Amino acid sequence: MHANTITSHPLLPLYATTNNRGIVSIWSYESDTKKSIHDYCLEPISKDSMNKTKLIKKIKFNSYGNEFLTIDDTGNLALFSFTHDKDNKLPFNNLVNNLTKGAKDAIFLNNSGIIGTTTLKNSQNNSSTILWDLLMPYGNNSINEIEIGGNIINSVSSNSTLLIANDKPGNISFIDIRKMNVVSSFQAHLDEIKSLKISERENFLTTLGKGIFYLFK
Repeated sequence: MHANTITSHPLLPLYATTNNRGIVSIWSYESDTKKSIHDYCLEPISKDSMNKTKLIKKIKFNSYGNEFLTIDDTGNLALFSFTHDKDNKLPFNNLVNNLTKGAKDAIFLNNSGIIGTTTLKNSQNNSSTILWDLLMPYGNNSINEIEIGGNIINSVSSNSTLLIANDKPGNISFIDIRKMNVVSSFQAHLDEIKSLKISERENFLTTLGKGIFYLFK
């Protein structure tokens, strides 16, 4: 098994890696790097599941560090409680039945009570960004949607605005989540945006295309 994605815990000296078997491993900077301190699984491990590929492509913690989400290569989104309880290894919530288009990326919003997901265009030429209220009953927690999506989502301006990348290759759109409309959009470059980062003061935006680094103010 290999490490596919890595992210750090927002508050503790820990980091998480994912692999192609649907497992999230938690590691400590201060202990043996040959053995993880805890592992989470997308589904119970069995002989059948060991033969299935569940490539986790995204992993993100919320700002408190007590929950994290994962997205696999089929667009399934799973939510986990971050705990050292060895018996608590499986997701506590899964949006797979609601995410009919599959998720390409997701982000925690509104003090982690809401999740925003984004998708690329599917075979029906549809893409969208959806807000999900985790406090609403299962099956009724899709609270808003706009027909513009991509494969990268981020938040700016204290979570009131979403940044969506790659509805078209290299395109960036800003969405007001209170009205769910596009307030601004521009073509960063012609390449697909592989990753992006917003500065802490939100006055700079950097993107990575095909081996080229771009900076915007």
